[in-house]
Amino acid sequence: MAEDYQKPIIGKNLLRSLMLQLYSNPRCIYREYIQNGLDAINEAVKLGILKQNKDGVVSIKIGKHDIVIEDNGTGIKEAEAPKKLMDIANSSKDGVETAGRFGIGKLSGGGYCETLTFTTSYLGESVATTVSMDINKLRAIIDNSEEVSADDVMAEICTVSKETCIPEKHFFKACLHNIINSAEVLLNEEDILSYIRQTAPIGYSTVFNTLIDGSAQKELALRHKQIEKIRVSLNNQSDVEKSYGLRVKGSEDEIQKLRYFELPSHPVYGIMAWGWYAVTRFTRQIDETKDENVGIRLRIHNISLDKDILNKLFKEPRGNKYFYGEIFVTSDKIGPDSSRQGLAAGEAADALISQLRKYFKDVLYQLYTRANKYKGHIKNIRDYVEKIETSEQSVKPILAEQLENSVEKFQKATVPTASVEINDIIDIFKQEYEKDLSRRVTDILVNYGKHKPAKADPQPAVVPKPQPTEVSEPQPAAGHEPQPTAGPEQQSKSKAAPTPVPGPTQPSTSSQQPSHAPKQPKQQKKAADVFSELILAGYTDKEVELLRKAYKYMGYVCTCQEKKKFDSYLEWAIKSIVKEDTH
Repeated sequence: MAEDYQKPIIGKNLLRSLMLQLYSNPRCIYREYIQNGLDAINEAVKLGILKQNKDGVVSIKIGKHDIVIEDNGTGIKEAEAPKKLMDIANSSKDGVETAGRFGIGKLSGGGYCETLTFTTSYLGESVATTVSMDINKLRAIIDNSEEVSADDVMAEICTVSKETCIPEKHFFKACLHNIINSAEVLLNEEDILSYIRQTAPIGYSTVFNTLIDGSAQKELALRHKQIEKIRVSLNNQSDVEKSYGLRVKGSEDEIQKLRYFELPSHPVYGIMAWGWYAVTRFTRQIDETKDENVGIRLRIHNISLDKDILNKLFKEPRGNKYFYGEIFVTSDKIGPDSSRQGLAAGEAADALISQLRKYFKDVLYQLYTRANKYKGHIKNIRDYVEKIETSEQSVKPILAEQLENSVEKFQKATVPTASVEINDIIDIFKQEYEKDLSRRVTDILVNYGKHKPAKADPQPAVVPKPQPTEVSEPQPAAGHEPQPTAGPEQQSKSKAAPTPVPGPTQPSTSSQQPSHAPKQPKQQKKAADVFSELILAGYTDKEVELLRKAYKYMGYVCTCQEKKKFDSYLEWAIKSIVKEDTH
């Protein structure tokens, strides 16, 4: 025979947890009442009370001391209202078809005011029911040492009243009278507006919708447009929208496109989530003091959980600060915890977290780290271009070679991959290079690069002009007989003619000179003589010969004008060295 036990008592401290200590962030009360409004509006559409979701509105009024939040959903029938409004955690919501699931959210405002009231009316009924909760009395009872059940406390602090109303009205209204805790937060209209934009199930701005409409991922873009949402107004601002635009405010990066993704199907739970993120240059981390949208947010029923919940899933804690984005949970096995700060514990939630951690590591981490790498390449190229454009002519060829190496590294790093996500970033930096640098780089390399075309040589080799007293035919190379252009008899006699010695007005040209080496201007003789002064200063023949060779090859890439400057600098440098070493 089973023993008889006393009926368990749910103590008064439960109310302390649910009404006075449930949320660490007081702003959460707005999210809870908006969530209840979403469920009521969806139900009204389902019952035909409203034609469509966009006909539903959650209206928020913030006064000097009070807060009023009202929706035009189904409302509650007169016969059911007192019990439903005073019951605790006795909701019929399942968390699958509805955003709410615990039946405790409505109590959350009690911790911040002196009196909490709920007023509601159902379509076709001419009565509105009001339940008023004396929160000051609740605090006094909880602080008293007397043992009291939660049921008895609720009966003690609640009063019910009714009044007539128009039968066509259907609504639910929560009023927080005389805000006494966290008033500087809860009554700050600007701050609450920002919070609503981040968390509420509301629509996007017209400009952001152009990014959705312009996506090549049509199926997921359509899903994005069809996510559940309602209208929310705050004081005089109607139809509050999420504040995403065409630019990331906290980094000044332009949003190039939206990249949609869907997590792979889990063998047990199927597809658990999908989402989007903004494709940008990822110039820097988003400054969260300037941008309320920083980070990818996890949303259930299009209501955001805590904004930092996904930070710990990145390989680096800072990783989420490079992104705008949202992830929408689709699995009915995954729900929020009681405070909606995170996910309720469970195997499905663990599986989702595992998938997200892998996606963040394999894809999102690669995006901003590769972007940093490409930014480095672009900066190096830009630095070389600007340095070459402003430097002396004599050093331009050397810098041009370094520029060419930097361009080759950039081109190698930006070869398209098998990942469409990484290719998004590659395309951004390739377009930046083509727009800002390509033409300037080409001009520099044509004029000073090691692979410049022959036709781009700014100064052709200098050919000595023949003197008036000389024959204009080409002169013979040293050691060879002259080749006259007279008749056959004169040609045969000329074979015995002696080889002429070049005179001062008849320069000698060697037919063995390599065709690729341009003739050096006369200044080279002068510079070559200067090298001999180094021997007098104690430098070895080998050292001097090495300098001669370096000088020779520098001459190949210099124009005549550059060569004159180079020779004068060289002469000055050698004389300075000789002067230092001989004193």
